[in-house]
Amino acid sequence: MKTVLYTDAKKLLEDFGTVLLKHEAENSVCIVVLETIKSNPDRYPERYMCGIFDNDGTPLGVAWLTPPFALGMSDLPSNAISCVIDFARSLPCKIPGIFAPAGLVKDFISEFEKQNKIQIKEEKNQRTFKLEKVIPPTGVHGKAKLATESDKELLYDWGQRFYQDCGFHQISFEQVKVATDFSIKMRNRWFWLDLQNNIVSMAGLTGETPTGCRIAWVYTPPEYRGQGYASALVAFVSQVQLDAGKKFCFLDTDLANPTSNSIYQKIGYKAVSDTQNITFDY
Repeated sequence: MKTVLYTDAKKLLEDFGTVLLKHEAENSVCIVVLETIKSNPDRYPERYMCGIFDNDGTPLGVAWLTPPFALGMSDLPSNAISCVIDFARSLPCKIPGIFAPAGLVKDFISEFEKQNKIQIKEEKNQRTFKLEKVIPPTGVHGKAKLATESDKELLYDWGQRFYQDCGFHQISFEQVKVATDFSIKMRNRWFWLDLQNNIVSMAGLTGETPTGCRIAWVYTPPEYRGQGYASALVAFVSQVQLDAGKKFCFLDTDLANPTSNSIYQKIGYKAVSDTQNITFDY
């Protein structure tokens, strides 16, 4: 096998797009990150990418790092893990962790820790869901509102709370601010308003794949939870994307959170794959 380093996300997608799109939902994080680097490189100012080819030149999959996020990799044959290890060792910085299909993480860590003294700081088991048709929730009152520049201070605050709830404590305020400003520019963050026009929930997009889009940034303050606001808003945002021509919507959940895994299935999302997001201590 051969590992090739890339500095051009467009070229990487040209070489590996076909293999990644065979499992578009499962590889949606990877595709969205690479598409974002291609079209808006300032979103990830520090970035490292590689592609892994079989001995006959067949593209197998990719790995990438956009600090402070974990090293990510697409689905790969287990015997290609050594190539990802070599890529990780070639980087000018320590990798914060690993994000990969659940079946590959154990093998990666087993090999990586042979030459790196690491401890598992945090382990998150996640599930990717795909939606093709929205099942509208019932009994939820209110309406959706597109977030605008005037909402950015609230978006900054809720963005930090979202990452804290997700356990991504390494994400700084400045990084939340950059992501939020980008969302406002792209017009892809929404709120749910209750009947008194209180802002009670948030959701947004992290990016697009050729036929789908990824939904994230789902946050409801504790005092408004349990009333269906997040379900209504995610259903609304999903329908907007389908109406705009997307065939699918994707999102990830924390398997330790039974509420989120349940509510998304009720509005039409179906499980397609599991991943693990492991944070390291050195």
